[in-house]
Amino acid sequence: LPLVITDFLNLVRFVLRRKPDIIHLQYEVSMYSVMLPVLLPVFKLLGTKLVITMHTRYSGLLGRFVRFFSGFFDCIIVHTKFHKKFLIGQGFQKNKLSVMPFGVRKLPIAAQKIGAKTAYMMGFIGPTKGHDVAIKAFRKVVSKFPDAKLVIAGKLAPIPESLDYYKKITSLVKELGLGANVRFVGYVPDSDCQKYYGASTVVLLPYSQITQSAALHDAISYNMPVILTDLPGFREVIRERTNGFFIKYGDADGL
Repeated sequence: LPLVITDFLNLVRFVLRRKPDIIHLQYEVSMYSVMLPVLLPVFKLLGTKLVITMHTRYSGLLGRFVRFFSGFFDCIIVHTKFHKKFLIGQGFQKNKLSVMPFGVRKLPIAAQKIGAKTAYMMGFIGPTKGHDVAIKAFRKVVSKFPDAKLVIAGKLAPIPESLDYYKKITSLVKELGLGANVRFVGYVPDSDCQKYYGASTVVLLPYSQITQSAALHDAISYNMPVILTDLPGFREVIRERTNGFFIKYGDADGL
């Protein structure tokens, strides 16, 4: 994600040579090196339209940084009405914001294992994802179903706090004696997703905050039941007890 020098130079060469009509950034400018935001006014001077898809809520100094550079974009795409409302409240220009909901793919459903008791979490591993809540909840699950499994897939979120968070949740697994029940499987490529969903009983998304979630829409695509935190972004997609079950954030007992 963060651009290295060679990526930076290749991007400059590409834009100067091809003169694209549109450049679309997937993720906020803060996810890239500082070199990319500096180039935005140059791209504008070349007559290139700039579009960005934003996924995250920022506040404080980082929020002001993201908002300042958003001024260079002709269109800002978000995935929920909730996120659009939040950005307007942060001073983003309303006429530049466009809500484009996540799509749901039609995917073949893998045959689930009979009697499987496996909960699945996938996506970036970071402090807002509630893995600690799921692990605490699983202590109770295992007391009733000793063979139950919690499978955690994904790589660390590209933020500084993620490594400490990962150490915290792996230590929690050991502390609660769940080493035989909780598995960290790392990044799962698209080609293997069907296998993991097919081996699972339920998908867990006990996040503390979210604008919208690709993991949720993948779960829907695979026709999986979902237990998730009651958050505004999720409420735009999930209907209680129809395609998901809501809990309060941090409620391990409820989960």
